[in-house]
Order: sequence, then structure tokens, then C-alpha cells
Amino acid sequence: MTKSHDSIKLKPVKTWNKPGKEEKMRKLTGAVLGLLVASFMIAGCTKYADKTQMQQLGDLKNEVSSLQQQIQTAQQQKSDLQKQISDKQDQIKKVQDNEQFLQQKLQAAHPDTTTH
Repeated sequence: MTKSHDSIKLKPVKTWNKPGKEEKMRKLTGAVLGLLVASFMIAGCTKYADKTQMQQLGDLKNEVSSLQQQIQTAQQQKSDLQKQISDKQDQIKKVQDNEQFLQQKLQAAHPDTTTH
């Protein structure tokens, strides 16, 4: 008996696009790994990494750590600025509401005067 290809059903592959920080970190990690692979290819095939390569690896790890910290700092600054914007928009709304209230009171007190 032979199996028919019609009986084989493939499930669709689900992809998950991680937005934001995870995507940036994945790209950053990929870039670092690419640099590491390139440096090993340039250096040639050796059984063990030499002192210079280990130093380069350490430097790259330090750079990744520094870049991750910069990302966190920038995200915190962005969050702080968004909060400030929200607060200012709330203040503007309150001032506009107060202005409208005062205009209504002024017109009620002096109906013959136009304020425009």
C-alpha cells in the first residue's frame, strides 16, 4: 500500500512579530553575532580563540551592554516626555474650560456687551 500525498496536511506556520524593544534587541544581537562571525572568518580557522579575539569579544559584549543601557535610558526619557505632554494637554484643557466658563458668566452678567 502506498500513501497518498493528499492525506498529508500541513499546518500553517504562525509568525509572531515582536514589536519594540524585543525587536531592537534581536537586531542588535544579530548584528553583534554577525560581527563575531566575520571576525572569526577573517582571523582564520583556529582551534581556540587567541588573546586578541577574546579581547574583541569582551569589547563587543561591553558595547552591547552599553547600547542596551542607552536604549533603556532613551525609553525612560520618552516615557517622561510623553507624561509631560499629557500633563500640559490636561492643563490646556482646564484653561480652555475656565475661559469658556468665564465667557459664559461675563455674557450672563452683561448680555448687551460682545466679547469678540
